[in-house]
Amino acid sequence: MNNEKRIMVTGASGFLGKALVETLLHEKGGEIIAVCRTDAHCRTWQHHPHLHTVSADLSVEKEIQTLMADTRPEIIFHLAAVARLGDGEQHPEKAIKTNLLGSMGLLQQAAKYGTKKFLFTSSDLARAAKSTVGISKLLMENYLRLFPKPLPQVISFRMPNLYGFPGSVMDIFARQIAKNQDLTITDERMARRFIHREEAVSYLFYLLEKGENHQIYSVKQEPLFIKDLALQMIADSGKNLQLRVIGARPGEKLFQASYADTEAADTGYGHLALLRLPPPSIEQIFACIQQLPVSREWQALLQNRFQQLF
Repeated sequence: MNNEKRIMVTGASGFLGKALVETLLHEKGGEIIAVCRTDAHCRTWQHHPHLHTVSADLSVEKEIQTLMADTRPEIIFHLAAVARLGDGEQHPEKAIKTNLLGSMGLLQQAAKYGTKKFLFTSSDLARAAKSTVGISKLLMENYLRLFPKPLPQVISFRMPNLYGFPGSVMDIFARQIAKNQDLTITDERMARRFIHREEAVSYLFYLLEKGENHQIYSVKQEPLFIKDLALQMIADSGKNLQLRVIGARPGEKLFQASYADTEAADTGYGHLALLRLPPPSIEQIFACIQQLPVSREWQALLQNRFQQLF
């Protein structure tokens, strides 16, 4: 990147978005366009000569069109999403409008205005997806893989859980410990992959420079058992607290297994790996769409969007 680049970050006021914008401002240069859901979220940052904040609802097509016509970025880091599993299960249409239809609309406008690179943050939930958020992320990954236009180049990164994410399991445990409550876990076998926010930012920068067009990347490392995390936090607190099993939530997977060497090729950069996935078929995509808990009209709309790519 050089100081002439115009870089957009959607979801800029989120936990990862803030770190990405701050790093861009202090280390990478260029003109940074921070896209937030509301004007209040845009007030996250103090004035900076190279920072422009814009409020836009990326689930609304007209707002996407206005945003892109006004800003015309050369690079897009697309972080905005309905990311929490529970939110997706409670509001599936909202998740699809944001994660899938909104992302499709942003990509189409990026192609119209000459954006060169489009980096999409997917989720570990996309692997063997069973939740609304996971399926919507998987479908968008496939849409990017099939996107026929030469520009922008499109790259997906399956984001693991982030240490310190507000509302994360560690945040919940910390609040329970502070109140001298027993820690609640969904299942003793539950395991997840975690990385630090700064590590995630570094992976995104690597993919901007080295990522291959139409490819999906993930983190290749062993998951952490949530039970072990809880017990360690109890030990660190010095309190006499117990674990209480409450059962998995709807759409929640028990175990996020690491990728085998046959599934993911090491990039040589940290734990980042290039996934070895067969090309998606229209039958597989339609099967995913039919798993979504939405009306047949919504499913038909999504099927039509994908049918245009084949």
